[in-house]
Amino acid sequence: MTNVANKRKVLFIIDHAPDYRESFLSLLGEVVELTVVAQACEKDGLVKPAARQGYSYIELPSYSFLGFRFQFGIKKVFDSQNWDLVCCSLNLRHPLRYLFFYHRKETPWVWWGQVFGRNEFAFLDTIKKKLITVSDGCLVYTSLIAEKVSALADIPVESFNNSEVLQSEFRSGVFSQEAGKLKILYVGRYQERKKLHRLISLAERNEFIEVRLVGKGMNQLSLPADKAVRQRVTVYGHTVGNQLNEHFDWCDLVVNPGHIGLLVMNAARHGKGIVIDSSSKHAPEYILAEISSQPFVDFSNDKTVDNFFRMMLYGDSECMALGHALQERARKDFTVESMVRRHFDMFERILIGK
Repeated sequence: MTNVANKRKVLFIIDHAPDYRESFLSLLGEVVELTVVAQACEKDGLVKPAARQGYSYIELPSYSFLGFRFQFGIKKVFDSQNWDLVCCSLNLRHPLRYLFFYHRKETPWVWWGQVFGRNEFAFLDTIKKKLITVSDGCLVYTSLIAEKVSALADIPVESFNNSEVLQSEFRSGVFSQEAGKLKILYVGRYQERKKLHRLISLAERNEFIEVRLVGKGMNQLSLPADKAVRQRVTVYGHTVGNQLNEHFDWCDLVVNPGHIGLLVMNAARHGKGIVIDSSSKHAPEYILAEISSQPFVDFSNDKTVDNFFRMMLYGDSECMALGHALQERARKDFTVESMVRRHFDMFERILIGK
């Protein structure tokens, strides 16, 4: 994509750079001279990568005040070099970012990320519209966000289809559904908005359900008092890489009963279908599940949920079909390689057009 000897110098200001971002940042560092500025992962319950390769990483402390976060060291980093371009996460909780944005002089600035987040306040969207309108471009998580941004401003806008999966990491789904059992899996850190207690309740109501909950913080869950149910609900700690294979190979379906994010991509990586709550708000990555026709079920309605999983108990071919459809679409449009290509193309489009 570029002559290695003439890499563009890109400053990437992002909220966090956790383990699931490492493949993307490392590959992006092969095509641009990349410096990443972020907050500590641990402060917000995220996990840092075992190693960082291919880019410079600067971790700056952030200080909270009245709901805002301040990283005072960013100005020093910004002034330390003549950057060809700045790519910055658009997060209004970080006011120093848009202060530097308005004092950037001639340096091209690209806003990045979810952009609109979970707020529903019109005045915040008005502020974001102003920031976007006078920027040089915008890189966003999904095509739906790109359409919304394009309606606000006449600037270059590109969806990079947020992912964490390399092409080489896709695996064929392993299926061995046992008669009279339906094995469901959740992988991710514990958060209240994930509503994982719903999976425990599902197992309490249905003897054919077996559940595995894998991720950081699962010890916060209240497990069933009934010993027979507890044998069908198993909890594991933080697990990454190839160690996850056995869990995905074990399950018939991946299930997320609350807010969902990158678990959609992880299910696709392992060739498993995913069931998502239709009554929760989700991160932008849910779009992959929607366009690949994965089931959205109202987990706030026990009867609806129970009926759905009873149907899936005898649907081994349906489980396989869901996994195939999800992975096929992810391979086509939702990979780390595609993310890197779209970032690089946007950077070049802006810099060549200066």
